[in-house]
Amino acid sequence: MANATGRPRRQEFVDAERCYVIMEKFEGHLRKALKWVAKETGDETAGLDAFSLGNVVQQVISAILHLHTCGVVHRDVKAHNLLIDRCDLRDPRCRVVLSDFGLARRLEPGRFLCAQVGTRKYWAPELYEKKYWHVVDVWAIGARETQRQIVAPTAKREWKILILFFNL
Repeated sequence: MANATGRPRRQEFVDAERCYVIMEKFEGHLRKALKWVAKETGDETAGLDAFSLGNVVQQVISAILHLHTCGVVHRDVKAHNLLIDRCDLRDPRCRVVLSDFGLARRLEPGRFLCAQVGTRKYWAPELYEKKYWHVVDVWAIGARETQRQIVAPTAKREWKILILFFNL
């Protein structure tokens, strides 16, 4: 069953012991899609064109902004928690959604969290200091891109595009 936008609705069922959530099926996660595009193009360092990268980043930022507007910190933003509806990230219809809310927590304005959770290689400095807020989710996006630059230094163009995107 679809809603007014044509996208499938999520359904929930609760019994005496469990809560079940039924939602649309996704093709995989962002890392799988990035590997697929690299294999398709035959160039491991080519990366995505400006439009495709902008499309992915815009959807990720939109998801994080929505959570933060609702007063929620995800705390584990990473490629494996970004689901894609198709492997071809170059397709303008490709949808990216944030998943795995097991570590997400509500955070009142002016308050901080202190538990050191999430994937360590994406931690913001505030997580090490055990006094953090919503900014850790935004840091995780930049940490991912920085790691890509260290691993694939010839992919500078994606980094420049990401910087331009954030400055808009």
